[in-house]
Amino acid sequence: MSDERDGRLDRFEAEFRQWGRRSAGTAPGTAATRILARIRAGRPRARPAWGLAWAAAVALALAGSWLIGGLSPRAPSPTPTAGYGAVPLPDNVVLWWLDPETPVYFVIRPAEPGEGGR
Repeated sequence: MSDERDGRLDRFEAEFRQWGRRSAGTAPGTAATRILARIRAGRPRARPAWGLAWAAAVALALAGSWLIGGLSPRAPSPTPTAGYGAVPLPDNVVLWWLDPETPVYFVIRPAEPGEGGR
């Protein structure tokens, strides 16, 4: 496997060297003149009508999304403890609800010997 890969790499390098030795199709001075002419010309400017069309399309999309988003009823989110009984927690534990089904318990500090926790 390694010999095959080495052979392909050697063949690539030989072909690349051969390609690098060939003469350029355009003289360097001519190529530089053409490139500078393209840079100085800049790209063609868009017509103002296209700019107005794009602005109108964006405004229409924003207005439509605002209307659709504003008209859809939003259901109130249930309280995180709905369906759960109040669980007494030690003083060193904080309970955060990520969503109605995911409680996260944070232990702030180690439990004191008299609190009965580890």
